[in-house]
Order: sequence, then structure tokens, then C-alpha cells
Amino acid sequence: MPTGALVNTALYDHCPELVAAFVERGDEMIGHGHSDAERQAGFGQATERELLQSCSDTLRQHGGQASVWLALALDFRKPALTCWPKPVTATR
Repeated sequence: MPTGALVNTALYDHCPELVAAFVERGDEMIGHGHSDAERQAGFGQATERELLQSCSDTLRQHGGQASVWLALALDFRKPALTCWPKPVTATR
């Protein structure tokens, strides 16, 4: 049964077979930046855009694509991904 997988692209450096299994199973990929070890809350829009583009490119190179992004570092002081081409709006 497919599920949603929170994916930091650093997973490709440490356990690429895990992310490949998510993709193969048809899981929804939820992008979450590169690494939780990096504090991203203070990033400006240009830096955030570069990070998201880099992460998106990495996911596509490995056959995946994030259908949604979780706000980086759960920084809710600003609208999530205002710098991304398609802003994400959470719905319930």
C-alpha cells in the first residue's frame, strides 16, 4: 500500500535504496529539504529557492518528484514556499 514519505535529499547520500523503494512502491514523495542537520529557518527567498530547486533536481535524477513540500524547519513565520513557482496550500 503506497504511503507518504518525508524525504530529505541527504537520504540519497546515506541510503539511496530506501528512497528507491519509496519510488518503486509509488509512495507520495513529500519534499523536506536536504538535511535536518542544517538549520534553514533564517533563509531568505533566494537561498530557499536554490535549496528547493537543488532538492527537486536531485529527486528527479533518481526517478522521484515531490508532490508537496513540508515547510522547511517548520518556519511558519512566513508563508510556506512563497518563493516556489506553485505555492502549496494545506487543506483538510
